[in-house]
Amino acid sequence: MIAMILWGLLWGAVYGLIAHALTGGRRDFVFESGLVADKYQVLGE
Repeated sequence: MIAMILWGLLWGAVYGLIAHALTGGRRDFVFESGLVADKYQVLGE
């Protein structure tokens, strides 16, 4: 059990290092901290 956890940690670290090296440390997403709706629409019956 512990060997499996250690193997998973090692594999995750290797995968993360390879991904970091291939992307040059850049993120592949844009973070918007102020995402607010311009208008709201209320529907009722």
